[in-house]
Amino acid sequence: MSFTLHNFESNIPEKILRRGQDYFEAGAVTSLEPGGKGEWLAMVEGSAEYEVSLRMSGDRVREAECDCPYDGGVCKHVVAVLYALRQQGTSPAPKKQRKKTGKTHFEEVLLKVDADEMRDFIRKMKAEDERFGDRFLLYFADKAPGLDVTGKYRSMIRQIIRRYSNRGFIDYSSTFGLSREMYKVLRDAEDALAGKNYRQAAEVAEVVAEELASVFEGCDDSAGNISEILIRAIAVLRELSQLDTLAPPLRTQMLDFIDAVLQNRHWFDYGDFGYELLSVAESLAVHAYPERFLSLLDKLAKTHTGKYTGFRQEFFLTSKIRFLATVGREAESAQLIAGHMDMDDVRAIAVQRAIDERQFGEAKKLLQEGIELARQRSHPGIVHRWELVLLDIARQEHDLEAERHFAKKFAFDRGVNVEHYQAWKNTYSEQEWPGVIEAYIQATIEGVRKRPRQFAWEDPEQSLFFHLSPVFIQEAQWERLLQFMPADPSLDLLHNIHPYLAHRYPKEMLALYLPALQKQAEQASNRKEYYNLAKNMKKVMQDIDGSHEPVRRMANELIQKYPRRPAMIEELTKGVLGRKG
Repeated sequence: MSFTLHNFESNIPEKILRRGQDYFEAGAVTSLEPGGKGEWLAMVEGSAEYEVSLRMSGDRVREAECDCPYDGGVCKHVVAVLYALRQQGTSPAPKKQRKKTGKTHFEEVLLKVDADEMRDFIRKMKAEDERFGDRFLLYFADKAPGLDVTGKYRSMIRQIIRRYSNRGFIDYSSTFGLSREMYKVLRDAEDALAGKNYRQAAEVAEVVAEELASVFEGCDDSAGNISEILIRAIAVLRELSQLDTLAPPLRTQMLDFIDAVLQNRHWFDYGDFGYELLSVAESLAVHAYPERFLSLLDKLAKTHTGKYTGFRQEFFLTSKIRFLATVGREAESAQLIAGHMDMDDVRAIAVQRAIDERQFGEAKKLLQEGIELARQRSHPGIVHRWELVLLDIARQEHDLEAERHFAKKFAFDRGVNVEHYQAWKNTYSEQEWPGVIEAYIQATIEGVRKRPRQFAWEDPEQSLFFHLSPVFIQEAQWERLLQFMPADPSLDLLHNIHPYLAHRYPKEMLALYLPALQKQAEQASNRKEYYNLAKNMKKVMQDIDGSHEPVRRMANELIQKYPRRPAMIEELTKGVLGRKG
C-alpha cells in the first residue's frame, strides 16, 4: 500500500470511497489521535465501533488497518479516517494535561454504591424510561424463567425501527443510527453464545434477523449497514448449528424458524441472506433431520417460480443432489442428476463425480455434450467453464497435445492471461519455445494486417500492439515492444509500458510522453484533472533521464498559456516546478 492523503481517491474502488466519504460527512470518525512515530489511531462508528490505525510517512500512507470484518482491502472505515486526517492535517495537536476520564469516575462511584441504592436507582430509571426496564429484564433473562424473551426483543426492535422510519421508509442516513442500536441488541446474542446460553443466543439472533429482513423493502441500505447486522445475526445461528452439543429441541426450534421465514421471498430478493440461512439449515439437519432439509428445499422450489428464478431453481436442485449424497442416498442423488443434465450446475456435479472416480472418458463425453449445448444457447461463459475442466483432465491424463491446445487458447482469451501463458510455455523445452512463440507472433501480425477493417476508426497498429505487447513483455523483448508502439500513444498506454521502457529507452519514451502530456493539458478542465496532469509530469521527471528541463519548460509554457486557470497554475507550480503557489 502506498498512496498519499492527496491522491488516495484514485487508488480505492469508487463504491468503498463513496461509503467512506458518507461516514466521514456523517461524523462517524469519533476520535483521531497520533500514536507512535508516524502512527494515527482512530475510532469509527458504523454498525459497531471499529478501530482504525494508519502508519504515515509525511502525507504518504504506508499501512492501514481496521478491525472490522471486511477483508477486501481498504474498507470504508479507513476511507473515513483518511478524509478526517486530510481535513485535520498530519501535525499532531498539542498534548493536553491528562485529566481523569469519565470512565474512571464511573468506576469509582460504582464501587461505592450499595445494593439498596442501586435498586432504587434502577426503579427510578425504569419509571422514567420503559426501554431501560426492558434492557434490564433482557440482560437478566436467565433469572426470570417465565419471561417471554422473544416477545420482549421483538417489541424493542420494532420500537427502534419506528424511531428511524419516516412514513414507513428508512432513508440512507438513518441506517447508520439504526445499525448502531441494532448492534447493541445483537451483542446480547453474541454474549449469550460466548456464555454458552445457546437458547437465548438463538432466540435473539432469530428475532434480530427476522425483523431486519422485513425492512429491506422500505429501506435505502446502499451503505450496507443493515446488511452487516443481518449477516452477523446469521453468523450466530451458523455457529450454533455447528455445535455437536446443541440440544435436539433447540436444533428443531432453529429449523422451524428457518423453515418459516424462508417462505418469504425477500430473503432471496435483497441479497444472499436466504442462501446463508439455507446453509445453516443444512448444518442443523445433516445428521439427525435430513427429511426436514429436503422438505424445505422442495417447498422453496415450488415457491420460487416465474421469471428470473432459474438460478434459484438450479441452486435448490443442486443443493438437494449434494445433500442426498452426503447422507448416503446416492441412488436418489444419481437419479436427480440423470433427469436434469440440461442444467449446467447439475452437469458439473456429474462431471466432478466422473473425475473423482478417474473415469476421464465419461467426464470428457459429458463436457463435450455440455459445450455443444452451451453453443446452441449462445452461452460462451459456459463453454469457457467446460473447456477449463478439459484442460485439467488433459493434465491429469498427461495428454500434451490437448494441454497445449487449451492452455494456448486461454492464454490469449480476451487479452493475455499470464497464468495460462506460462502454462502453455511450460509444455515446451527451452530449445523449442523460441520457435513456437515466434511463429505465434508472425501469425498474429499477418492475421491483423490482412483482416479487413469493420469500422473507419479502427487502427491496425493499435490492434497489433494490443495483441503482441503482452507477449513482448513476457518474453522481455523490449526493443520490439518499443518498435510496435503506435505513432500517437495515449497516456494510458504509456503508463502500461512505462515500467518496462522508461529506464531502458529514456529518449524515445520522452518523445512519446511530451505530446501525450500536452494533449492531457489541453483537455483538463478542473482541479482533479490538473492534479493528475502534474502527477504524470512529475512521474516522467522522476523516472526518465534527461526529462527535467523539457517537462519543466512545458509546465512554464502552460502557465503562460492559461493565465486564467489558477487551479492549473497552482498544481503545476507545486507539483512540477517545486515552488509554493
